[in-house]
Amino acid sequence: MKNYKYIYLLALSVAISLLVGCPSAANVQNAPAANANTNQAKPADTNKSASAGDDTTKPADTSTTSEKIEPVYTDLTDKSCKTTDKNDEEEWMTAVCPGVGGFKLEVFEGDLRSSVNVIAPSGKKTELEFQKVSGAFSTLGDKAEWRVEKKDGKDVPTALIVRFNASKGDDETKQDSFLIVSKISADKSCITDVVKPIANANEEARKLAATAATKPCKSFE
Repeated sequence: MKNYKYIYLLALSVAISLLVGCPSAANVQNAPAANANTNQAKPADTNKSASAGDDTTKPADTSTTSEKIEPVYTDLTDKSCKTTDKNDEEEWMTAVCPGVGGFKLEVFEGDLRSSVNVIAPSGKKTELEFQKVSGAFSTLGDKAEWRVEKKDGKDVPTALIVRFNASKGDDETKQDSFLIVSKISADKSCITDVVKPIANANEEARKLAATAATKPCKSFE
């Protein structure tokens, strides 16, 4: 009988020991997992640099060999242009004005009419023939506006805007002021658009000049 009592007490003692040493269910839920991946609980490290060859995390490369088209101005007055030929009896003259990117402009005046020729860096001359816009008495604006791209650090003209004032009939006191847009290239330059007198003529001419290089020469037939 004593042996059974001893066995009973021993079993009770073991049971109590197990109950005391075992954490409660609540404590088990709140305890951190010993083998949990703590990296999953951390926020992403935004300071880390992208791994080599991972282009998806790099900013897009927006650099190109050409840059934004910018205006450059050429003075078409006697102050800046050099007279190269002249005939007082026939009342005509030509003068060369400095340009941009190796290009020059030649101003022609004769019989009270004016026009502009483009001289490429090679020396090749192209007559723009402003008289096709109007054969009336005419004058040029004081400045020509080149539209220029920066390519590999060099100025490359793509278009030219010149103001062309043409008389209405035989009355020189009344004029229509056009803006003539021409595309410029080393091989051939020509008129692409003519902006008639409107309120936003300057903005319209610049918009047309931005795409002049891709346009055909204007037909006046």
